[in-house]
Amino acid sequence: MIITLSVIVVVLGIAIFSVLRYGFVFVKTADYPVAASPYKSWDEVFRSAGRFTLLPWQTGWVAVPERSRFLDQASEQLPAFPASTKPLPVWAYYLKHPKRGEILIDTGFDKSFSTPRHGNYNLAGRLYIRLTGVRHEQTRGQSLDERLAQAQAHPERVFLTHLHFDHTAGLPALSGKAAVAVGKGELDFVSRVTNGHYFRALARLDTIDIEKGQPMPPFAKALDLLGDGSLWGVKTSGHTPGHLSYVVMTEDGPVLITGDACFYYDALSLGVGPFAQYPGDRDKARESLRQIRAFLQAYPQVKVFVGHDDLEAHAP
Repeated sequence: MIITLSVIVVVLGIAIFSVLRYGFVFVKTADYPVAASPYKSWDEVFRSAGRFTLLPWQTGWVAVPERSRFLDQASEQLPAFPASTKPLPVWAYYLKHPKRGEILIDTGFDKSFSTPRHGNYNLAGRLYIRLTGVRHEQTRGQSLDERLAQAQAHPERVFLTHLHFDHTAGLPALSGKAAVAVGKGELDFVSRVTNGHYFRALARLDTIDIEKGQPMPPFAKALDLLGDGSLWGVKTSGHTPGHLSYVVMTEDGPVLITGDACFYYDALSLGVGPFAQYPGDRDKARESLRQIRAFLQAYPQVKVFVGHDDLEAHAP
């Protein structure tokens, strides 16, 4: 009994030390300011001219044993998804507006992913990639640091789709100079353990309460983030609790950035949703994908960028 108790104490001690040392932190946040939008429907929004320029930046790859492992394993359509071990591109999206300045949606990977260490993950992250057999690749000029330097970009604001490593690991490249916003439901225990080391250097962390947004069918909730209809956050929870996708009014027309609410174009075409971080959220992930598909069907002029696919591929 004494030996068993000693073992338990040691294990708990190691666990607590690991959590405190490598990730879990209490993060001070502020509510992202919410204002009523002058727009009541997507038809109204899309009648306005977009002014954002949008540059998709690939910041590296994630090499995986099988691409389908990140999809809904219980989906009836999953058997039709083509088997592939093709690496998954990791994206960040740079936006520039003549009045609203410079914005990033997701951050991808920083330059640490081109080093022998292969990334800036904490202990929790390293254990995860070791257990799942994930590898990372990055070529010269791809890192977020290099992309920012090449474009002479200085984003003042970052909007994150969710708090998984491949969407947040570029945060150190911003040197704490940008205000960061994420869906309110994202800051749970898991995200604090896995992403806490990124939060420490942030200039500011805002949480977006998407439930304070307005219905914008087929999306249940959408929020006019800048108050002028140029950038919208839309509720696409399920893959993670507070997952958001974004609608951007660009000079070339409206763009939907799905994040991991939809991983691949083939999955979008087949109606196969992503895996849910919490199994109980699987139905939410399926509903979010259904709303994305309905949105794209109702507004075929919208260009869609999915989570981890070659963006030159065409969505259905």
